[in-house]
Amino acid sequence: MTTYNRRLLRRKLGVAVLAFVLAFALLGSGPVYGINLVGKDVPGVTDIEGIGTVPELSAQSAILIDADTGQILYEKEAYTQRYPASLTKVMTALLAIENLSMDTVVTCDGEAVGMSGSQIYLQEGEEMRVEDLVIATLLASANDAAAALGITVGGSTDQFVDMMNEKAAQAGALNTQFHNVTGLPDEQHLTTAYDLAVITRAAFRHEKFRQIVATVNYTLPATNKSAPREIKNGNCLLFDDQPRYTLNGELVGAKYEGATGVKTGYTDSAGSCLIGSAERDGHELIGVVLLCETEQHYPDMIQLLDYGFENYEKLTLCKAEDHQFTVKVKNSETRKIPAAMAEDVSITLPKGADPDKVTVKEKMEKSFVAPIEVNQELGTVEVSYNGQVIGEVPIVAKTAAPAKPPGQVKKVIKKTLKIAGLIIIILFVLFLIIGWISRTINRRRRAKRRQQQRAAEARRRRAADPYRNGQRRRPPSGSGSAPSRKRRPEDSGSEVRRRPPQNKR
Repeated sequence: MTTYNRRLLRRKLGVAVLAFVLAFALLGSGPVYGINLVGKDVPGVTDIEGIGTVPELSAQSAILIDADTGQILYEKEAYTQRYPASLTKVMTALLAIENLSMDTVVTCDGEAVGMSGSQIYLQEGEEMRVEDLVIATLLASANDAAAALGITVGGSTDQFVDMMNEKAAQAGALNTQFHNVTGLPDEQHLTTAYDLAVITRAAFRHEKFRQIVATVNYTLPATNKSAPREIKNGNCLLFDDQPRYTLNGELVGAKYEGATGVKTGYTDSAGSCLIGSAERDGHELIGVVLLCETEQHYPDMIQLLDYGFENYEKLTLCKAEDHQFTVKVKNSETRKIPAAMAEDVSITLPKGADPDKVTVKEKMEKSFVAPIEVNQELGTVEVSYNGQVIGEVPIVAKTAAPAKPPGQVKKVIKKTLKIAGLIIIILFVLFLIIGWISRTINRRRRAKRRQQQRAAEARRRRAADPYRNGQRRRPPSGSGSAPSRKRRPEDSGSEVRRRPPQNKR
């Protein structure tokens, strides 16, 4: 083995040892991709673009999404900033539901009482439950109720507006800038059709919100300063079947089969606005239309929802309860905890079938470091169509894993360092043994090679000498070139006579 080969061998051995040490140090920290949760035999998938006639809307901005997956089925200027008017109150109600108990009693102050526009005429010092204020905000679009909620949650309307913008960003509404809690005209109070759709989708995760926006009539209980109030939902998709809106040249009612919400809005600058939702056969859609022509927000929404239900279908690929996970937890007495998908894995695609284009993959690390809380997101289940990611479902922890006390953490670190040191020593000894074996093999190979070279040289010399290999015979004595050497007489039984030395002159 040449010097180059020996150096190459040592380099490879060194790289192998280093790789082993790094692998040990990083064990369990790398992500794992590409774990299929379902097979390919999934019915009802075709082209992603959809089929059927795309609706022609009067709305300047519009969008239609799947309520479960968030997939966009239709869009028109969906990312252009517009005035949202009272659609703002979806965010106001969402924050109230998330931050307050529905039974909490709120005492209204002067700032809330003095709001203009739609209201239920709250009085200063009037006491009302949070749930009733949320219902008044969403059904009657009451600005005074919305202001009372904002002050209660945020401490002031300004602080509540900051919370609104923060929540919008968390929901994925990145082109939204709220400046008030009601949606009253403000040049800087802007959002988009897409942002309102994702905010509504976030609100739909709360059953209380769903229940309220689907309510048609409600009686606000009597308070310390008011008799009971009767209010009615302003969203005609839920109930109004009177033919008063023009759709394709015909008068139609606003009532829509399967309607589940959500909210209307209007100002001179915002025009007619509407967030609508409907569910059929377990498939729910959310639509948003902004800056519509007068009295055209309902016909636009009807066309939008019809397009979605006629051309798309929802496919449930994985049930949440059918796929459970077990994850390792470091720095905790609980070594392993169960995890599961937060909801079913679904996809909405045009009607048809091409099952080979659907893939479902899990993206989750092998282990986590405590503390882990219940429902903490640990990974995602990713749904792709023809290589394009179109949906994700979070994988969450089902139980908590508290961190170990600091003393136990130090013990674990010391134990880990000892094990790592022992492994490094073992690897170093193995490296020395491998080097000694390599040198021994090299010495034997060199000795064998020298022996072979000497034998080859001897064979070469024998081949070059004609007298040694029998090709020629030596000439006889007296026959020419080489005189024969006289043999000395020998006398059996007597000593050989030697010639005495002669002095040279």
